[in-house]
Amino acid sequence: MLLSVGMHNKLESHKNTISLVNLKKITQNASVYMSNEINQIYFQKDFAFSYQWSGEAYNRFVHTGKFRFLINRDLSYVSTDLIAQVKNTSSAACVGNYLASKEFLSAFQVKTKYFSPYTNLDTVPQGQFRQMYEKFIKSLPMLRWLEPASAARLKKLEQEWNVVKYELSKNSK
Repeated sequence: MLLSVGMHNKLESHKNTISLVNLKKITQNASVYMSNEINQIYFQKDFAFSYQWSGEAYNRFVHTGKFRFLINRDLSYVSTDLIAQVKNTSSAACVGNYLASKEFLSAFQVKTKYFSPYTNLDTVPQGQFRQMYEKFIKSLPMLRWLEPASAARLKKLEQEWNVVKYELSKNSK
């Protein structure tokens, strides 16, 4: 998402591809790490920025007081989670309805620091996470929704990212 925002060019939309050239334009001379496991990177002295799911960020780092939770209207998106019922049975429907319920998601939010779509502050204890959630709720009208991509677009993005990751791994050796 950062890359797509950073390279957004309405006049020349054909240039809006994920590429190492565009990534370097955004990151300039910074060291960039793309990983699902970056615990060690966070605590290096020159660490500056991470973009990740809010609950994950809070659980790992924000509560330590070393990092801040920021909402930037140009870089933050709202997205939906999909709960799909894969069997047409009453028990599957019961489970799906429960997992999407306000009761379940309120408890889930407190445990995981996931932002519930119900925006129910009553069940969130006072403290840093509640402050983050309040800030998120106030920011919602300014944030963009992450639009779903077509299968063809997802395939193209995956191919572009694979090229970037390959080029980055080549350059880091």
